[in-house]
Amino acid sequence: QALAKDPYLEEAHHERIRCYGRANKRSQALRQYETLTAALAELNATPASETQLLIERLRQGETF
Repeated sequence: QALAKDPYLEEAHHERIRCYGRANKRSQALRQYETLTAALAELNATPASETQLLIERLRQGETF
């Protein structure tokens, strides 16, 4: 529950997205990405390229 303590912790968001992807919960993974994007926007930041690539793979239907 690292995200409860630090909603800006991208690594925790990334891992949660991967878990949702492995569980075939694509919509939840995408919502998690939206949550991350909104949190980082508060800091005038964007997700790391690795996280963006993960989401792109998920959108293309790849399974983890």
